[in-house]
Amino acid sequence: MDSQISEHRRLGQTRPNYALLLLTLVFALGLLDRVIFNVLLDPIREEFHLSDTVMGLLSGFAFVAFYSAMTFPVARLADRYNRRNIIVTGLTIWSAMTAFSGLVANTLQLTIARIMVGFGESMGSAPGHSLLSDFFPKEKRPKAFSIYSGGLHLGILLGYLIAGLVGQMLGWRYAFFFAGAPGLILALVIRLTMKEPLRGSSEEHYKLKELGIPLREALKDIFSRRSYRLVLIATTMGAFVIYALSTWEATFLRRIYHFDGKQIGLIVGVVKGGTGLAGAFLGGWLSNTFGKKDYKYILQIPAIATFLCATFSLLFLFSTSAAMAIIGLGITTFFLAFHIGVAWGVAQTVTRVEVRTLAAAILTISCNFIGHGFGSSVPGFFNDLLSETYSVNAIRYSLLSATGVALLASIIYWKASVCVEKDINTIEQG
Repeated sequence: MDSQISEHRRLGQTRPNYALLLLTLVFALGLLDRVIFNVLLDPIREEFHLSDTVMGLLSGFAFVAFYSAMTFPVARLADRYNRRNIIVTGLTIWSAMTAFSGLVANTLQLTIARIMVGFGESMGSAPGHSLLSDFFPKEKRPKAFSIYSGGLHLGILLGYLIAGLVGQMLGWRYAFFFAGAPGLILALVIRLTMKEPLRGSSEEHYKLKELGIPLREALKDIFSRRSYRLVLIATTMGAFVIYALSTWEATFLRRIYHFDGKQIGLIVGVVKGGTGLAGAFLGGWLSNTFGKKDYKYILQIPAIATFLCATFSLLFLFSTSAAMAIIGLGITTFFLAFHIGVAWGVAQTVTRVEVRTLAAAILTISCNFIGHGFGSSVPGFFNDLLSETYSVNAIRYSLLSATGVALLASIIYWKASVCVEKDINTIEQG
């Protein structure tokens, strides 16, 4: 096996970066669908005569129900079988169902479409994380996963542009048609050009023990790492903040500053996409640089960044001018982007090769079922609850939930930084 790993490394010097590009695009297309739905909440709500609470549920729990239910069994399959093929299958399903969303005639069909998109996307994240951990060694993972997390912000940028421009010119249904097509093409490209790497091939001193270890043993091993448990909690809280903002920021700008779809697509899409990409890359670079001196810095940097995110979110929520609100949103997005890829990379590094897809799946389920589900739904619930008292300004106060959760995430990331080195040493010692 050692000779196979050496051959893989010798022949595949450019392959990891190419795989990173493809997997980042997969992640971006997953976010593209979510963002388009969020940006078009108001026109969809008006056509089907739905409340903010129902729209929040459609954006959140209708999507994450099947996503979360399927991510776990998908991870068990991916720890045994070809991860690339699983990703291709999922990408094909969710891209087709995204396009179908433009054909729905009633709320039931819309709900089914959202559920099936979630079902398809459940096959993307966890296998993708596992693949990246085999393409990149420990010292390069923070940077690689930060670049990968940049797909989130690329998806946001594309989602806002398509929803804003196509939605404004042709209607919300055509925006879904435009969003679904690229994924079908990318699925074919991945199937034809990306090979499955050897499991554990990025580890210098690790010998793969066995595939498909018993579930109870796998879970016990994963949750025995204190740093993993803390990163799981903090990253889930970060996901709550991400989805609370991404679900409701377009509606916020429509209601408070009377932005139209084109303005949201061009201004907000570019600001969020640009600052998010910059934050993801800078967060990865800082963590990679300082982590070489002491691995605890890899998690202390996200801790500081999420604190700053919470601080600047107040500028976005309570500015008296649209310009200052956009600046606040950009700075908030910039700092919020620091933690995602770094946390994913750490979660892979502190777990054994044999259970990494499962570890990623647990993280993905938590971030989506709790982070996405509640992040999308809680502000919608408070919008309806507070609307009689605060009218359109209710959305300012409902989004304060994201500010509070970001502060808690900052504290927990700092706690995780204290024990991460110990868990890594345990893994490396076998």
